Amino acid sequence: MPIKRRRYSGDPRGGPPKPAPPRKPNKIEVYSVFWKDPEDRAKGTVWLYHSRELKEAGGIRQDEEIPWRQTGHRPSLTKARGRKWYAIYSDTEEYMYLASPMATKRLMAHIVSRWATPPMRLRQEGGPAFTLHDLQDVTHSHVYLVQLLTFQKTAAGQHYYKIGKAKSIPRRIKQFGPCRLIKSIQLSTEQDSLRVEAELHSKFSSLRRPDTEIFCMNEAELESVLAECMLYETLEQT
Repeated sequence: MPIKRRRYSGDPRGGPPKPAPPRKPNKIEVYSVFWKDPEDRAKGTVWLYHSRELKEAGGIRQDEEIPWRQTGHRPSLTKARGRKWYAIYSDTEEYMYLASPMATKRLMAHIVSRWATPPMRLRQEGGPAFTLHDLQDVTHSHVYLVQLLTFQKTAAGQHYYKIGKAKSIPRRIKQFGPCRLIKSIQLSTEQDSLRVEAELHSKFSSLRRPDTEIFCMNEAELESVLAECMLYETLEQT
């Protein structure tokens, strides 16, 4: 006589429950909400529906103090209403996500620029890819930290990184070949970015390859550089 399966967890009748299927990579299952403008919250919010992988790659954190009524959602309705976007980190790394129908290119670029690690480019389904720089004021200058993917990890477990400055980060790092943007700091003037770049080079000179802007770092050393970048970013905002 065949054994009946349990109809619910703890059901004393029947055999073992059917095992849950494995999670599919890049499954869209994380709901995040962002202020359109953190300085003017009366403008409302925009939601994103994305994967855990994108959350980790972008360091995505939902904006603070979002009203509870804005965070409730039904997955089926969200998927039906959402428009497809793609966050592109390199030629081989991109993530699809859904966003509110009212999200324009400029608004999406503004939201994504607030992530801990913004993508190099964005693309709405059916449209061309664009960089955040394409929609931003070019009077600013930036200091950037990128991982150079053309180099193999060293025997000591270190990866290769570059710390530099540019007005247009995507345009500048395109010259490096395959790479991944780790962090960028927006500064008011080119003189400020030159100063911050020089100070970072000096503070982490022990990790620097002679006569280059290339640094060999393990995970702990990378965290130290990121912490210093965050400090400069905080000072710039005050």
